[in-house]
Amino acid sequence: MVPNLSTPIFWIAAVAVLGTAPSFGADPAGATQGCLNVRRSIVPIKIARSDAASPSASRYFSYRGRTLALVGVSADNGCHLKGLPANQCHADNYERTLNAAAKAGLNKIRLWVVLAGERRPSNVPFAFDGKQWRLDQKNQAYFDSLRRVVAYAQSRDLFVEVTLFAPFEGEHFTAGPWGGKGRVPDENGELKGIRFPSPRDFVAGDAREIADIERLQAAQKRVIDWTVDELWCFDNVIWEIANEPEHPEVDPRRVAVWQRERIRDVRTAEARYQSAKDKVNGSLDLGGHLIAVQPFTNTGALEFLDDPEVDLINGHYATVRRAGRREKSGSPPIALDLGALSLIQRYGDRTKLFGWNETKITPLGGKAGTRAHRNGVLVEGLPDPVRAEAWEFLFSQGAAYDHFGYLAGGNASAASTPRQIRRQLGVLSKFMNALPLARLRATHAPSWIALDPYPREGSIEGLDSARVSHRYWAALETPPDAPNRRFLLYFHHSTMRCAAHAGDNAPEVDFGANGCPNPLGFNAYDARLWPARPYQARLRLRDLGPSPGTFEVRWIDPKSGRVAASSVLRWDPKSERCNGGACEITSPRYEFDIALHLEERPLTNPAETRRRFFRFRPNS
Repeated sequence: MVPNLSTPIFWIAAVAVLGTAPSFGADPAGATQGCLNVRRSIVPIKIARSDAASPSASRYFSYRGRTLALVGVSADNGCHLKGLPANQCHADNYERTLNAAAKAGLNKIRLWVVLAGERRPSNVPFAFDGKQWRLDQKNQAYFDSLRRVVAYAQSRDLFVEVTLFAPFEGEHFTAGPWGGKGRVPDENGELKGIRFPSPRDFVAGDAREIADIERLQAAQKRVIDWTVDELWCFDNVIWEIANEPEHPEVDPRRVAVWQRERIRDVRTAEARYQSAKDKVNGSLDLGGHLIAVQPFTNTGALEFLDDPEVDLINGHYATVRRAGRREKSGSPPIALDLGALSLIQRYGDRTKLFGWNETKITPLGGKAGTRAHRNGVLVEGLPDPVRAEAWEFLFSQGAAYDHFGYLAGGNASAASTPRQIRRQLGVLSKFMNALPLARLRATHAPSWIALDPYPREGSIEGLDSARVSHRYWAALETPPDAPNRRFLLYFHHSTMRCAAHAGDNAPEVDFGANGCPNPLGFNAYDARLWPARPYQARLRLRDLGPSPGTFEVRWIDPKSGRVAASSVLRWDPKSERCNGGACEITSPRYEFDIALHLEERPLTNPAETRRRFFRFRPNS
């Protein structure tokens, strides 16, 4: 059928069809046979392509013709590992865990390949002879388990961020393959023990200090080679190097050197499968799989913001503020100073994908878990703080959010938290991926609405003293003269989390009327829920664009995705009035958070549609 170019629906469809060409659906043989018998061209998940009609596409992912955001709940990161506690995803419950995630509408998980402090032979990628690990020999059973989980995730339309190294994870570094029990043949074929003196050396080892650094890094490269061999043919995979590689005693620039070396190892390993001349065997798209890094410092982030080999920059926690120590005598102290929200707020105008793949763990209590106050009374382990940071991050144009949680545990009031987390983040995933993401942009100073300043860390400016909360917000919008304009806003009422004094062992205390004694080192939100004294937002709209339009106004409950209230607004740009009067809107009452969605009704005048579409295109 020849499309009618004068109708608005054509322009909507033209914007939606972006990104890479389709690859192929999940292959059941992938779990058992791996990539050996693949005879297809593999196009993995990519970065979407921006153009004049979709200027923001490159801030999101592209997969089989769709531009999308990723939202997940990783029940820890060891679905392929054995012997883990029942409240974590592991090799015996991963199908049930991934089914629950997919059923909730989620589309992402995360897996760790190397835990440097792991000593259980089943969970180490090297062969074990009963006493020591052979760093030159592959533990095939380990990789079979890894591949099974990735294949099953693909069958459930879940993307997998494969984190190749977690240098500081595990409690048995000196008893494991990297810190004391690893062996490789020397020049005479005799086994020789090699080790990193500490986990810090895993990411910042120096040849002047470690005689076997080349052999140890060759073992790291070997793990990359084996992982790529097993997973290159899966189009749902993203590589991450690595989990929290920066340390308060190591210069992040040295860590960046190590990361770049490992990224080169990944690209070299993938190149073996990228032959365009091979017509018999399968081949990997020449761009390969996407690669992510995860800095904890502004210095580390600046190393990769303009690096074309890095596609995705991940953050952990909302903000991070941890004092460092000197790497060596005379060197400056190394402070961890960058969380996921501060990352995207500071660098979100850069053309890069930004993700958030670890935060406070639900349903735990204490400093490791989530924190909320209901009607002023402390309640730990609830899902609301996670929901708040996820909505705020994606409304700041984040591309991926993946909650690090558990399957069970916590206090009685939080007993169903894991199920609630999956359901509530599934609501967010469905909401975000129904939007025209390629046309939306985030702004910290929206011109279409009057807002109070975003809360400053630790400040009592703008504090609602009656409820002891700040109003945090994030906003998305289409360009003002785009066809089918949209404006989105998200609010939640929270405070940052505080410690009684500086230091890792300081007890947590509430943010009070006088502010915060000391920000918690690895910070998140303290959700201030007030069902007894609900909030209500009264907002003044300022400028909805140079053309008149009729907008559907919807107030959305982020917990359920339901429309809490709706109305119709007619915008007159000449008089700057709405419905013939003042441009003011009032939300329904809500206990913690709410989202606003203004969507312009499609134009019915074909000439006006064409005029605004081509005016919107800067190159027309």
